[in-house]
Amino acid sequence: MDSVRGLSTFLTYLASRPSPDQALAACLRGPLASFDTEFGSIHLPDDERTLVMVGMCGMSAAEADRYRTIPLGVDIPLSRSYLNVELIQAQPTDLALEFPTLVALDSEILDGLEVRGHGGTLFIVPIIRGGYPVGTLGFKCRGVVTLSPWQVQFLLALGAALALWLADPESKIDMPRMTRWDSADEAWSLTPRQSSILLLAAAGKSGPAIAGALGFSLSTIKQEMHRITRGLRVESRDQAIAKADKLGLLTGSHERPSQVRAARNALREHTTFAPADEYSVS
Repeated sequence: MDSVRGLSTFLTYLASRPSPDQALAACLRGPLASFDTEFGSIHLPDDERTLVMVGMCGMSAAEADRYRTIPLGVDIPLSRSYLNVELIQAQPTDLALEFPTLVALDSEILDGLEVRGHGGTLFIVPIIRGGYPVGTLGFKCRGVVTLSPWQVQFLLALGAALALWLADPESKIDMPRMTRWDSADEAWSLTPRQSSILLLAAAGKSGPAIAGALGFSLSTIKQEMHRITRGLRVESRDQAIAKADKLGLLTGSHERPSQVRAARNALREHTTFAPADEYSVS
């Protein structure tokens, strides 16, 4: 009953249109108080198929920076919860087994959870509006928690309440574009354009050469490379190529054939390129 009363009070508080940090702090103190939470975060999607942290509570600045952007194209708790509209529950010590891609993406995430948590339970709750995912609520409990069916429904109801707050045009956060993919083929962090650019970059082609081959301006290529490096949380295009290849984002079955074929045709047709340049991605 304490959770129900906490949810009722929390709904009243959301009507005051708090900021994401304020809403999250109230959520952890109110409806989630019985879960003995250690920290939490709210992530929303942007137009580049990346989940971006918009609210956090209980994290250090370094931890918040690590979790700030999460590509939707890799299978980790946040992305799986969002894409599958699924409540995720996992213990930090089991994350490497349940989500092997998480190790390849950023081992610091696992290290941070294990050092901070000393066990406990991690939850990712999908924020749902009209049957569509619009974000995630993540939080970590200090103890090992096994949810009852009632608690599962309670957390899903909490996610729905957050969706209403996010959708309020008077709220203190811009609601991102609501995106829904019909199949796994669409659920990758690299857009067709970005896949084409990285394919050409991996072949050693320069920024001007890539722009000419794909019919875009050099400015567009630079902007897309910046988005790629930001989404993959790397600092250079070489690092982006290496990480995308490691995660299977360049050669996997999730490429969109027409755009990738265009990039590969460009590799065959354009036999003379300027030497690869180190153009800025910032």
